[in-house]
Amino acid sequence: MLFRRAAGFCSIVLLSLLMSACQGLGGGSSAPTPTPTPAGSLNSINHIVLFMQENRSFDTYFGQLNAYRAKQTPPLPQDVDTWTSGTDKTPANVSTPGYDPDTGKAGPPIKAFHMQSACSENLTPSWNETHRIWNLFHTGSGVFTMDGNAFIEGKFAHDEFVNGLPNFTDFTGKRAMGFYDDSDLPFYYFMASNFATSDRWFSPAPTRTHPNRFYWMAATSQGFVVPPLQQITAKTIFEVMDNNHISWKIYTTDGHTYFSYFAYFNAHHANVVPLSQYFADVKNGTLPQVAYIETGIEVNDTSSSGVDEHPKSNIQLGAQFAAKLINALMTSPSWKDSALIETFDEGGGLYDHVPPANFCELVGDHAFELCRRKRRGQTLAQPDGRTRDPAPNRERVRMAAGEDVEPRPADAGPCGEALDRRVQERRLRQRQLARAQRREHDPRPVPEHRRRHEQADDEEDAREPESSEPPAERGEGGHEAAEEKPRLEDVPRRREHGAARARRRRPPSDLAEASQAPARRTGSNSGVKRCSAAG
Repeated sequence: MLFRRAAGFCSIVLLSLLMSACQGLGGGSSAPTPTPTPAGSLNSINHIVLFMQENRSFDTYFGQLNAYRAKQTPPLPQDVDTWTSGTDKTPANVSTPGYDPDTGKAGPPIKAFHMQSACSENLTPSWNETHRIWNLFHTGSGVFTMDGNAFIEGKFAHDEFVNGLPNFTDFTGKRAMGFYDDSDLPFYYFMASNFATSDRWFSPAPTRTHPNRFYWMAATSQGFVVPPLQQITAKTIFEVMDNNHISWKIYTTDGHTYFSYFAYFNAHHANVVPLSQYFADVKNGTLPQVAYIETGIEVNDTSSSGVDEHPKSNIQLGAQFAAKLINALMTSPSWKDSALIETFDEGGGLYDHVPPANFCELVGDHAFELCRRKRRGQTLAQPDGRTRDPAPNRERVRMAAGEDVEPRPADAGPCGEALDRRVQERRLRQRQLARAQRREHDPRPVPEHRRRHEQADDEEDAREPESSEPPAERGEGGHEAAEEKPRLEDVPRRREHGAARARRRRPPSDLAEASQAPARRTGSNSGVKRCSAAG
């Protein structure tokens, strides 16, 4: 599958903004008329600028895009897919169950609401949590009700507080249901209404930042759903570009890049340059054919730059930073033959109504039918009436989805059960090695709750692969009849960060002006003076 829908768009626009510090949201003035541009085609593009920000779902950022489009003169079509799969494209009737820290069970529903703060407490988009977000009460049923955001994020905050992080206070998970609109993000709403915008962009893996950034660079994370402790060997897009004589650079705000997680980085340090070089290159007309802009590496759930729009960072500083990049491009000689694509790596645990996309549906009818019959071990009929072993195609589908697939052993069954066993064993070894390395750096005793989670992970990997038997009988609604509502201990968490705590970081020198921008608050926002826990 392709997973959490994230915000994304392809835009080039001239617009200057002033932003506040991490306080209440400042009101935004209406956007100016877009600068006319000459007609062009894909053949006109000589430079592609790629820019990826952090942890935002489409509904969180652009859920109010239809309302904004309706206010334009003349009004624009209100056909953006927001909030519900039905005809109601507003947040009026959207809610998910909250978390009750006293009982560990689902609490009262929390409705979608307009955020009053430019940042919030952190959320988790990690592997286990994301799978519960898709369907809180019947995880694994194959039905995506998209109702777990508030519960999971409330439990995450409560777990962090119990584990010694006192800054967490939103134990109901309210912040997961907050959204912004054009009064908060006028620059982005202007861009999204005047340039190509996707409301169907999916992050490739149902997990956190690092693996999704790896997919961005290499179309795989080599099986990792957490930051690896060693470099990975996957072939990156940068190597492909080198082989085809395509020039490229990575521009960074602080010298750190996710490219450093790949072995190919070791011989290509010269391609990673300071962000100041980007401004010089666009001014001098010396941009490479492919330019990638990075705002640092997430460490312990904290941005190293403060402008990546992570929930803990001020979104308006991030929008101002994006405007600064785009303004420089549009006023340069490079503007005439360049395109800029901005996107967000994953949904960040924030609410979105669109379920994961089924990969099999995207790769053709034959592959879809293969996936549908996989559990029953059936073979597929060819056009000439013959049948074939579906396992080779199954491996092709898995490889195309980014999974690390080894050569199929001779004893594999019709659905590759032996292959599944080898993959499970390899992942178990990788996890045990990672734990040993982590404990070498942190010799303190492992807390009991983490030990239980590790044991549960090991037991999961030690299980026999799924059989080819049909699915078990289900109760009403297609769900397993014996399943109950989650209790506190029912929602496993994998602690994916070390013992080090987040530290306040000073913005890079080239963002000093943004960090000193005056606060602009209007209306009901005027009383909000700091980053609110829940929005």
